[in-house]
Amino acid sequence: MSETLIFGGYGFIGSNLFKSSKKSKRFTSKKKINNNYSLVFFKKIINKHNPKNIFFLSGISHPLFSKKKHLLDIKENNIKLQNLLTAAGQVKFKGKIIYTSSIAVY
Repeated sequence: MSETLIFGGYGFIGSNLFKSSKKSKRFTSKKKINNNYSLVFFKKIINKHNPKNIFFLSGISHPLFSKKKHLLDIKENNIKLQNLLTAAGQVKFKGKIIYTSSIAVY
């Protein structure tokens, strides 16, 4: 069965995506996942669920926080995304990864 994984599905976009995906026939199965997002974690979860699509919506959503704490912002946003992309490459993931970034970028 193909699945759609939603990482960071607890924010505004993620929670609404998850709600609408439950009603949609385009999503065969949905998982909303929150974790430390390490490289090992991503490899394990991608192998376990073999998703067709991955939505990566995780990140700090407060622009002022990102502006004041640059290193934490990099750790919370960029390193987690890097781990996902590295894991996807290592397990030869063939699906789509949708990354929306965060409001701090805009």
